[in-house]
Amino acid sequence: MHSRIYSFLQKNKVFYENQFGFRLNLSTNDALICILDSLQSQIDKGNFSCGIFIDIKKAFDTVDHGILLDKLCHYGIRGIPNSWFKSYLSNRRQTVSIDNVPSDIGNFPTSLLYNKISACGVPQGSILGPLLFIIYINDLHLAIDKSKAFHFADDTSLIYSNPSYKVLVKDVNHDLQGLCEWLRANKLCLNVSKSEMLLFSPKNKQPNSKFKIKLDGVKLQPSYKVKYLGIILDNKLNWSYHISRLSMQLNRAIGVLSKLRYNLPPTTLKMVYHSIFNSHILYGIQVWSQNSQAIRTKIQELQNRAT
Repeated sequence: MHSRIYSFLQKNKVFYENQFGFRLNLSTNDALICILDSLQSQIDKGNFSCGIFIDIKKAFDTVDHGILLDKLCHYGIRGIPNSWFKSYLSNRRQTVSIDNVPSDIGNFPTSLLYNKISACGVPQGSILGPLLFIIYINDLHLAIDKSKAFHFADDTSLIYSNPSYKVLVKDVNHDLQGLCEWLRANKLCLNVSKSEMLLFSPKNKQPNSKFKIKLDGVKLQPSYKVKYLGIILDNKLNWSYHISRLSMQLNRAIGVLSKLRYNLPPTTLKMVYHSIFNSHILYGIQVWSQNSQAIRTKIQELQNRAT
């Protein structure tokens, strides 16, 4: 069923182009490259840019079944296939076993919103759960018209750019209002305390007033850095925070390798190296290694020590 539904949606170009999660031949690296390319190109043009990084509470667990089935119908999954999904989602039961002692069998979670109890949540750990979720949020970008939305499953970022600082502030507030309305209509809950904002300024321009942005009635304060998809973005895009954290991880890995080098054969050491050292270097290298020769030199020194 996953193969058929995915093939149908892909063939008919239903998927939002900037959804990078749970889609073939796309990864977090692709998402990061697109986001950074969008930001860097706008900054190079002399525009102010802003990134809003949204956190949705228990996103997979709060997908409303009724709304999901309506969206499947809208995208062309109607009749018997739609009824099949209704059956698949309905009356699911779950249990937990600890030390071979099972708990009582309980019903699949429900949600209480607007004084109505409704079945919700997609089965996590299943092949269909992630696909159903990205279908559910596929139309989120239609609720905003001043920015670009980027998704990796439920990890959502909104990127805004404008040569005018005042217009940028106005556009961000306008779109965040639309985002909140979409979330309420789709019975998803925003986690404002974990949502963050970065403001990027061109070298020859500085903001001439405070950045007054509200998300669901709460004022957002610009951050210096944000961890997104395993990479630490900073408001200068110089990668200082990310390289500092990466260097700590690599130094710890070097310590492990130095303790193991006399006790393991070379083939095993090589496996350990790729697992705890090289994997950290390679992740996101397409974005963080482009800006500074000093950064590459520092990482090369750590690479030499590991070798």
